[in-house]
Amino acid sequence: GLQGSCTAWSTGYAARAYYAAAVEARHITLPQSIPSPAFIYNQIVADPADCGSGSSITLALEVLKQYGTMSLADYPYDQDNCAYPSDDELARGNDFRIQDYQTVDFTRLDQVKGELADGNPVIIRVVPDETFDTLWDKPKAVWHSPPLPEDSFGHAITLVGYNEAKQTFKFINSWGPDWSDGGYGRMDYQTFLNRTTEAFVMKLPAGEPTVPVADLDPEEAPSPEEAIVPEEPVQPADPAPREAIDLNGLQCAKVQISTRGSRKVAEGFVSTPADLDTVTAELQGEVDEVDVKLAPWPQCEALLTLDAQLAETDVPKIEVTGTELKTGDTFGITVDTPDFDSYVHVAYVQADGTVVNLQQVDADHLSTIAAHSEIKFGDGEQGRDKFEVSGPYGDEMLLVISSRAPLFEEPRPQTETEREFL
Repeated sequence: GLQGSCTAWSTGYAARAYYAAAVEARHITLPQSIPSPAFIYNQIVADPADCGSGSSITLALEVLKQYGTMSLADYPYDQDNCAYPSDDELARGNDFRIQDYQTVDFTRLDQVKGELADGNPVIIRVVPDETFDTLWDKPKAVWHSPPLPEDSFGHAITLVGYNEAKQTFKFINSWGPDWSDGGYGRMDYQTFLNRTTEAFVMKLPAGEPTVPVADLDPEEAPSPEEAIVPEEPVQPADPAPREAIDLNGLQCAKVQISTRGSRKVAEGFVSTPADLDTVTAELQGEVDEVDVKLAPWPQCEALLTLDAQLAETDVPKIEVTGTELKTGDTFGITVDTPDFDSYVHVAYVQADGTVVNLQQVDADHLSTIAAHSEIKFGDGEQGRDKFEVSGPYGDEMLLVISSRAPLFEEPRPQTETEREFL
């Protein structure tokens, strides 16, 4: 509608309704199970004579904490009415209460992703620009925006998930189901950092959510085919695939052009969404498909350093036990060594930038490991340490290197920074 009620929609309709389903097992397809954003907004609107005036996220959360709200069935939304609820309505508006709310450090992506991984929608205030409006009729578009020059008009939205592969957050907006992707949108991580000014989560008396928020967009099911034809093998376009663009302008990247049948395909990786946009724009009209992945630093640095080795087939294999891991869950790592006796170095790169050298050898302690041996970490068995999921959250990487000679003359520290290691 035309109201300035985005704070009430993001807190009540989006975040609190999620808990109504996840914690309280309510059927939120029914209006009586959905918190009324109008009931919240009409109590906190800055100017009751102007339904277009806004409010703050904290005031909306305070209403839910102190009083609660009526359901959407009992107090419907009316964009032309922002009058303060009657005494009778206030007396009945005690449903959907929350126990408390707290701020989230929006400058730290691991904190934000940690809340989402634990099943807590994150309510945020962003400063939109003209590119935000372009999402209206672009369901798969991602909001890219530079740092805001000044903190001006704010807009409340609710993060409901994140996608590490695409480096994006998914959010629900308050502009109806015709906006972008059925009312949902996406922004890249850097835009989140550039444009977010506040972030909050709410806590319920009933406890934590029973299921985590997730944004692993399912792949569309393919249409039935009469026969499945194997994909044609990739063949170089030239004797040696050429670099498609000047990579010197990119932070960390490898991009090559190959052919798949009759199609020219750009393949490789870049480290930032901005570099991916640059590559895509540069290759427009030159290739049929851009299949370039996002590999944030330090992953990109490792991929560049070990480029030739990764092309080999006889390499260590890694298996991580457990799926859909949550905070407090234990997990184990199993490394299967290659088809030759080798010196093995195992380094775990954590989200906080710390590298833990789990296994290493040096020139003074030479010991190879037999081919196809299993090395286990983190399962807590046979005297091994137990690994548990905990913050900070974000991209992590396990690097396993098998070599015929020791990698280092001197042993690495037990822990070091990414920069020191790479």
